[in-house]
Amino acid sequence: MEASAAPKTFEQILQKIEEIVNDENSKNLFDMIKECDVKATAILKQQLGNVLTGLEKLDTESSSKKASMRFFSKGSSSQIPLNTLKMKAIEDLERIARKAEYLNGTREALVGIAEEGLELVGRKKEKEDIIDQLTSVSRSRDGARRVPVIIIAGLAGIGKTKLASHVCQDREVQNHVGFPTRVICTNYNTFDADSIAKRVIDDTTNSTNRIIILDDWRLEIGDQHVKALQDKLKKAGLCLTAIIITARSCLVPRNIAASPVKLNALPALNEIESVSLFKKTLGQDKADDSSKPMLAKCYGVPQAIMTMAKWQHSPPPRSQFTELTEELIYSYYYDEVLTHLWFTYCSLFPRRYEFDAERLIHLWMAEGFLSSSNLSPEVIGRGYLRNLVERSIFQDVTEDKFGEVKSCKMHPLMHDIARFLADRENINVDLNGDKVHQHVLRASFDLSLGFDEGIPAPLNKAKQLTSILFLRADPHLDLPLKLKMSAKVLKDIFMNFKKLKVLDLRKLNIEEVPSSIEELKDLKYLDLSENVMKELPSSITKLTKLETLKLYDCKNLKKLPKDFKNLAQLKHLDLEGCLGFTDREMSKISALQTLSTFVKPRGTRNAQ
Repeated sequence: MEASAAPKTFEQILQKIEEIVNDENSKNLFDMIKECDVKATAILKQQLGNVLTGLEKLDTESSSKKASMRFFSKGSSSQIPLNTLKMKAIEDLERIARKAEYLNGTREALVGIAEEGLELVGRKKEKEDIIDQLTSVSRSRDGARRVPVIIIAGLAGIGKTKLASHVCQDREVQNHVGFPTRVICTNYNTFDADSIAKRVIDDTTNSTNRIIILDDWRLEIGDQHVKALQDKLKKAGLCLTAIIITARSCLVPRNIAASPVKLNALPALNEIESVSLFKKTLGQDKADDSSKPMLAKCYGVPQAIMTMAKWQHSPPPRSQFTELTEELIYSYYYDEVLTHLWFTYCSLFPRRYEFDAERLIHLWMAEGFLSSSNLSPEVIGRGYLRNLVERSIFQDVTEDKFGEVKSCKMHPLMHDIARFLADRENINVDLNGDKVHQHVLRASFDLSLGFDEGIPAPLNKAKQLTSILFLRADPHLDLPLKLKMSAKVLKDIFMNFKKLKVLDLRKLNIEEVPSSIEELKDLKYLDLSENVMKELPSSITKLTKLETLKLYDCKNLKKLPKDFKNLAQLKHLDLEGCLGFTDREMSKISALQTLSTFVKPRGTRNAQ
């Protein structure tokens, strides 16, 4: 029997649990949980999912209201009384309800928030650099003052706003440059010079020289915006001496040419600086050694360190409610990007994995994350990718000659958050399949664990799988063991997971692709790169929804199936490193948009 559609939203999961438990006395628990704000629902969804998973292991007839009916656990001959099962579910719901109450009400009082006046830690050099940038303003040849634009960029919580504040409190800056007015970005669509100028003019600071701090800025700024602010302040008898921009993206000022622009990208704090910030947050002389493993989970991000310090040393009953990861998510969940499936999809990959931008976009496209009536999926995907880069969620970015992202890595803290938020739908499978349940949608396998001999049996119940990825933590390094994916294992995958949209089978020493691949009617992305098969089955031409096919470096592949042109939806084909194929053969594929370069045997002539 095919599994029913998975409840996906917080509300759907809670409603399903309420239907199964069907207990009037527990109504108040459900009411408490329903009152959660959006941050709390992101955390509690995982616990509710676990409750639902436990209930779904029971025999489907267990929902009967007959007193004599009993629940049966699948795979077990034992009978579990209805009351016992209800009691276990209700106990879990009571814990979740208490956590909901804590997150919605008492958390701030117990954990507190970071102190705004806390001493700046680990930013001495950056502070000195920015002060020097502000106080050494040059003049143009005609003597007119050029307004310097200082950008402080980095991940949310890295300390941009605090650094800008400390810089502007410096006596030298105030004496020689001016006094600051902070304007927080609220309009992400239009640069409103009138509104910004009004905020500065209304500021009662007793100085005509003004520094504008554009805080958490998302809009790109050009010369016309700087001049507009300069002119409006001049009319009010004020002088704009500098603009400091705190932003997650280094690209905000890229359209400024007339003013000197100085970029300051904030790195993570090192271990010594992290411990120092931890101690100063608590007002203690030394940090407990037990705190150091937790500090490592903060990856040098000041906001995460301060959240951890407050959480760890807050009074009971804090420890009864949340884990550190949950506290970090609660601190970061204001960013709407974290709610999107194209963000959480990245949780399938190992931490610090180097993403190929084109590949990631094609994966998103296959999963249906990039739908739009006006723009192509590729254009939308590029926009989403740039969005993640601009928020510093993706770092270590390389670009092509056109300025498009070529490769990148996800910040490890953001990766941990993505894994937590996607835990019910996206899993990283272990050898025992312990995390598997019937509503898992996407699964990845670390090849170092030896999945070449087969996948864990529990995964067979996840009939709704849409993605299967076999991955190496470092794709540039070969594993010590020779992997070989047998035709039998492949056939099991093809026959058991017929809803797959994505299947990544690269570098598994595949010698034969079974003809049963035709069972994957919904498949849109197939990667068979760096395998050793000599041919593809003719049945592959029945994959009429296939959009991306990767055959990179399949050196033994001598020919493509006769009716290859029947892949009418194929948009992206990678044949780089393959031998014996001509442009003429590929030209018969009507939808093809990109075709990688490939090597032809000597003596062949270019197709006319």
